[in-house]
Amino acid sequence: MKRNTFFILVGVVIFSVMFSYIYGSITNAQSLQGLEMRKLIATMTYTPEQVAGYRVIMYPDRAEYALSINDLTGKANLIVKGKIIESKVIGKPINDIQFPDVYTIFTLQIEETIKGKVESKTIQIYQPGGNWNGLDFIVYDDPSMKQNDDVILFLIEVEPNLYHIYGGPLGRYIIQENKVYNTAELDSQGKDVPSEFYTHGCSYEQFKKLIP
Repeated sequence: MKRNTFFILVGVVIFSVMFSYIYGSITNAQSLQGLEMRKLIATMTYTPEQVAGYRVIMYPDRAEYALSINDLTGKANLIVKGKIIESKVIGKPINDIQFPDVYTIFTLQIEETIKGKVESKTIQIYQPGGNWNGLDFIVYDDPSMKQNDDVILFLIEVEPNLYHIYGGPLGRYIIQENKVYNTAELDSQGKDVPSEFYTHGCSYEQFKKLIP
């Protein structure tokens, strides 16, 4: 499973158009120096009190991309409609310098299979990021899914019954009040998603007609 990700620890983050300028406080109530804080996080030995007010911004190096919903459909192994019913955050230290590998495994209860075949009524979805021991690890353009989200997902199987969302925010749609939106339409964190993937609150039946 490929998870190439760049990390930056910040207290306050300001982005330029090209994401060139990132700065913020690197101290906390315990007056830990920046390198000490980094090592605490890298080894996952911090306490929630020590990281209060901090978060780790993750910049993924994605190899997957699509030009349209039509293109996305062709690249996905499985397209399903369902509900997020459970989640579990997993953290794995890499060494005492790099930030740890933190991701969330979501359980999706399938309501309808739009493309592909799956035998189980529930599948596991991998998404980078999550809250580990009081510290948020956030993918800058891909807000985390939440329990009880009603979603349509374009998926790639990485091992039996475990999938990841193709193209991150490109392949994730949310259903609210019987209307379908790309996640970027509802959360500014996904603002880099091209408008070709926007659905402008169409009905689910209209959305299915977009999938060849």
